[in-house]
Amino acid sequence: MRRALYVTFDTLDPNNGAGLVCMHEVNALKKVVDDVFVIQRNTITGADLYEFNPFLYDYFAAQVAPGGMFDIVHLSCSPAIAILDRVRTHHYTVNIVAHDLQVSIDEHELYYGKGSYPFKHNTNEYLHKLLLKHADDADCIFTPSSTSKEWIDKNIPSRKDVRIISHGTEIPEEFGIFPDHFTLGYLGAFGPDKGLIYLFEAWKQCHQGELLLGGNCHNVLLPVLQANPNAYPETSLLGWVDHVSQFYNQITAYVQPSVTEGFGIEILEAMAYGKPVIASRGAGGADVITDGVDGFVVPARDVSAIVDKVRFFMDNPEKAKEMGIAARETAKKYSWDKIEDKYISTYKEILNG
Repeated sequence: MRRALYVTFDTLDPNNGAGLVCMHEVNALKKVVDDVFVIQRNTITGADLYEFNPFLYDYFAAQVAPGGMFDIVHLSCSPAIAILDRVRTHHYTVNIVAHDLQVSIDEHELYYGKGSYPFKHNTNEYLHKLLLKHADDADCIFTPSSTSKEWIDKNIPSRKDVRIISHGTEIPEEFGIFPDHFTLGYLGAFGPDKGLIYLFEAWKQCHQGELLLGGNCHNVLLPVLQANPNAYPETSLLGWVDHVSQFYNQITAYVQPSVTEGFGIEILEAMAYGKPVIASRGAGGADVITDGVDGFVVPARDVSAIVDKVRFFMDNPEKAKEMGIAARETAKKYSWDKIEDKYISTYKEILNG
């Protein structure tokens, strides 16, 4: 009987991008082994002790890892120094959703001030080298985009087997609903990496339509908008969105202005609902866009480029719908079943190699 151990710093949660990826990685493993034991954040007590510390999380996870031999151990955004000391395995793989570390630090300090970057394991040279060594020793590294792979190639130059496996999306049966007036949408969390300050600066220059913001960004942005309601015209905060279909069917086009991000799963979600996308090159998900066909790719931090593309959709509603139809066809190439097939073939290759 073949066994697998799956460890993630996140949770198997369909309501967020990382959770969705974890769910489908586990689904793929279940199709190539007989038994999968999953360790995730919500199955370990004391989460407040290791919130931003993957090494401490690794130690806690090792305490609940079952003994015995595993044919493969998969580690999703989590090191496994303690875990690999506890269990025996023939193979282990890692998933790294990498982004430009220095750019991320710069954006945090621009927004929150000097020394505000919270992930010390990335800024401490010794700890960072441990993380890189752990990844370098793996049989294979999974990463979701070309930008992530570029970071891995630069920082782990000896690493030969790096597989780009994109994130995926569900393909809804109904799609293509467009509002009567122009509505630009962003859905997700707030973080300095997300580039929302550049989106806001762009939106102030557009002068028509509505900017719709959904997700956890609400908690941080609400005080900003309340303090100066005239600074960001026609901007609405939805808060947590229970059904993403309700969000995507309210918008004309979607924008992902990330300065640096491993992927940005909302890009594919919006495309699946027949909406064209404006994505910065900082978002790894820009890989899936054919510029001018199903969306636009703009430079990161480029306010004028965002303005230009938003105005294009404002002035060309029929073109926006045409690009939305093309976007849905693109999204079909990244349905979760197709992405799972890529994981399955890779797991089989490793196990049978």
